[in-house]
Amino acid sequence: MYPCHRCLYPSLIVSDANLPFATHFLFVYNPVTFTYLQAEDLVETYLGDPNGIVQFRNIESSTHSCYALFANGHSSGNNTTTNEYLIPDGGIILSTGNPSDFAANDSGETTTDFGVDAGEPALESQLPNGANVIDACYIEFQFQCPPESEITIPTVKFDFVFGSEEYYNEDRDGVTLDYNDAFGIFLNGENIDLVPDGKGPVSVTNINDKVNSEYYIENEMGGRINMTSQYMDIEADGFTKELKVSTEALPGWNSIKFVIGDVGDGSLDSFVLLAGSLSCVEGDGIHGQSSAMDLYDKVRDEYTSTRAVEIPMPVAVGLAVLLGLIGLALPIIGLAFYKKRFPHPKSDES
Repeated sequence: MYPCHRCLYPSLIVSDANLPFATHFLFVYNPVTFTYLQAEDLVETYLGDPNGIVQFRNIESSTHSCYALFANGHSSGNNTTTNEYLIPDGGIILSTGNPSDFAANDSGETTTDFGVDAGEPALESQLPNGANVIDACYIEFQFQCPPESEITIPTVKFDFVFGSEEYYNEDRDGVTLDYNDAFGIFLNGENIDLVPDGKGPVSVTNINDKVNSEYYIENEMGGRINMTSQYMDIEADGFTKELKVSTEALPGWNSIKFVIGDVGDGSLDSFVLLAGSLSCVEGDGIHGQSSAMDLYDKVRDEYTSTRAVEIPMPVAVGLAVLLGLIGLALPIIGLAFYKKRFPHPKSDES
């Protein structure tokens, strides 16, 4: 099944792959799409400024499938209080589990344990009680503005949302330091991704319904603590409002690392969704929404021959009914044609 553009309503996917003359039809609903790419493709195509000036080298990442490009994020809904979109419309997602599990709400305890227990010193240094990070997911690289460019100091700007299944876990009696999943952005070794009050990294214990609650959105599953899930297209039991990071790097080569990790054990996944860029041009540097969609289109066109056409619900239903009637009629017409073309010989009467 091929991914499609954002389907605000059921859409008609027309695919001509490997078919010389026919097309086939599939009605789908895809709230958020995920495209798994190599880290080099994500960094060089997505994270650079729109004019392609910023330079990259030494791109490294986790070896397991824990990051992806996401698109159509605004389809996840709006904050019921502020009416703001819950997550960026497009960008890069990193997860301690499968990234695509973010766009669902079928379990209160989604877990993918990759068994990666090597630790993550940079993130562990930000956490209390000698925390052990498991299933760390990271992308890191070096970047610079070319020395000959007019602007030699790169700008780092990102919007992001952190979410986790660790919130409201009934077996763990709420948020605890033992399972304090966290996220960090390390620019030249310094974590620039701190909670808005500047007193710690973005983590389950630093932003929740009791601590920095003004930045927190509750999304508890039904059946636990007598609460229901407000946002049915988001799996995380709790997540932050859209937070921002903005700073300048140094002239010459800089290092940056994006990393998220489970803390304590590999159970219960956490996610971070990033939109933004590293820029050598003047401007706000936030081009995640358009860039993610552009890269998504490029990947889709390169690797498939699928084209998506959005069709309003009444037309979609009408086409489905029409196709169903044609499917019923074809056998009848075929049988009548066969009988006429090849009549049954009459048997001789004795």
